[in-house]
Amino acid sequence: MALGYARMDYQGFLNMATHAPPGQIVKILESIADDGPEDIGNRYFQTCLLNQHPSEIPKLLVALRRAEGELSFWYSHNFVDAILGKGDWQGGTRSDLADVLRALRAATLKDDADKLAENIGLYAWPRIALATAGAIPEAFLGDRELILHAGSQGGPHRLLRLINCLKKEQIQGLESHRVLEYLLTAVPIGKHADFSRVLNDAGMKSEAQRLLELEKETPF
Repeated sequence: MALGYARMDYQGFLNMATHAPPGQIVKILESIADDGPEDIGNRYFQTCLLNQHPSEIPKLLVALRRAEGELSFWYSHNFVDAILGKGDWQGGTRSDLADVLRALRAATLKDDADKLAENIGLYAWPRIALATAGAIPEAFLGDRELILHAGSQGGPHRLLRLINCLKKEQIQGLESHRVLEYLLTAVPIGKHADFSRVLNDAGMKSEAQRLLELEKETPF
């Protein structure tokens, strides 16, 4: 194995190769696919996503897609899960996701930016999701709204966690009362009563009542 001949352990290799240019990262991923522990490629890919400068993330996605191999396609398809530490990707989450979103928008990778914003709202830790929304000006292509709207679409318990975080912490860039109202108005049509029961059971009486009011205001 190449790493064996170089007398380099896998962690040393990961640390050294993390900051390689995007095109080189793709070549490294392809070269280690069958060289070492089963998850070495995944660990390397996620480490790159978590440590590369935000402006390099779009370049990496484009490089993966241009490679046209099945492995490269798989990594590009899983980049959102990897960068959020979702599912089997347990390496952590970036704290500068707003900058990554800006970079994707600047590179005109609209579908990738939309998918990342929606998944931040659905799956990122509530503090990270809200902080990312707060770091994006309201006029910036709607990413703030995409994140918050997705959070409300994620079910009553997801909404509950977001509201709970909003009440307990001050999030820079967000006006809590405005964000709370937005989250409540974004609850799916026909689900207000179900969401209201969950919030009421959690002691959020005023928010539960507001959902019932919104249900009457929402045209079907």
